[in-house]
Amino acid sequence: MTGKPKPCTVCGVRPPAMREIPYCFVCWPGGPVTAPPCYKCGSRTDYFTSGLCARCHPHAPGQKSPVWNLAGPLARRKVLIDACPDCHAWGVTRTYGWICVACRAFRETHRNVADCVTCGQHVALYDDGSCRLCHRQRSMIAHDLGRRTRDVSIADAVRHGQQLFLAGMWHQPGTGKRPYVKKTVPADMRLLRPVGHRQLVLFELARDLKAGLRNGFPPPPDPAREAALITFVGEHATRYGWRPSKVDRVRRAMRIMLGIQDTPGAPIRRSDVALLSRIKHSAAVVADVLADAGLLDDDRQPAIVTWFAATVAELPTPMRHELDVWFGVMRNGSTRPPRRKPRADATIGTQLRWALPALRQWAAVRPSLREIGVDDVRAVLPTDPLARYTMLQGLRSIFRVLKGQKLVFVNPTTRMPTRQP
Repeated sequence: MTGKPKPCTVCGVRPPAMREIPYCFVCWPGGPVTAPPCYKCGSRTDYFTSGLCARCHPHAPGQKSPVWNLAGPLARRKVLIDACPDCHAWGVTRTYGWICVACRAFRETHRNVADCVTCGQHVALYDDGSCRLCHRQRSMIAHDLGRRTRDVSIADAVRHGQQLFLAGMWHQPGTGKRPYVKKTVPADMRLLRPVGHRQLVLFELARDLKAGLRNGFPPPPDPAREAALITFVGEHATRYGWRPSKVDRVRRAMRIMLGIQDTPGAPIRRSDVALLSRIKHSAAVVADVLADAGLLDDDRQPAIVTWFAATVAELPTPMRHELDVWFGVMRNGSTRPPRRKPRADATIGTQLRWALPALRQWAAVRPSLREIGVDDVRAVLPTDPLARYTMLQGLRSIFRVLKGQKLVFVNPTTRMPTRQP
């Protein structure tokens, strides 16, 4: 169910059972009916709507169990709050997947998940086999005793239990705010100039950025080049008035792109930038910034090229070769007489579609456009005024280019009058 669910049409308190059903399971005709388990977590309590419980549904506004034992409309319900499953800190919400911010960051940097050697809970662990909660408990005990943290063992600190706390409010009492120490390298904008070589690779493997989210991305190999690009992103953001959150996401995407490059300092390929959309980053915004910095290598194949190859594949080889010449001149232009400017991809596609019925008829009896004469053109032109006009325009475009490139002897569409419909 998308958006905030409307209340049940019978009781006006609980949400409907499903998207297509206007009443809840309690008010079900002939009921009440037992709600099914949540298909996401399997919970058989606190059913909300659309097969999800109040804990899993993104628009559930209710309190912790029981959710629907109070009267009043949905809009008056409070936000569901629970405890972090790793450190048991109270105050986590659905925003970060029911995990506190500290434990979420701890999971990203500590991939070893096992039973803690001191408290026994199955969570992410430090290298010594202890969890984050046990380490926080040792830090608190060491501060109360006025000793250094390493002088207090974790086993002694958790012997009498652990002190729980509120999520996002852990701090050492009396320590104050630590001074900020800048760790970035001074930016040298001259490093944004791309190198002129590329490192060849033995295998071309598809990159999985979702695996990078799980296991961590490699850091950029050149901190100076990274600092220059991060500074350029800040200048670009100031010029266009970006929000700070957008600036941070683009900078993170830039670090990912620099880290997965095969050739440090080379232009970043547009096909690699497109992978950012799989991890919910804006590939188009990152590509615009890289293009502004002169670091984008647009290696994508235009859609018109793929469509043209598939469209002319059924034609004879000589005719296909002649159309390839026409297609190249139309897309890239010609600098030798007769000179010609490039045409838009939409124009190329339209003219080829207009001429395609005639080309397919000729392909059955004549393999090359050199064999086409005036009578052949008149024989394939339809009687409908609009279809006759459009087909002749497409054929004129093809034969005019081929005559200029000396691939046909004459242009059979010359001096062939057609009235505009």
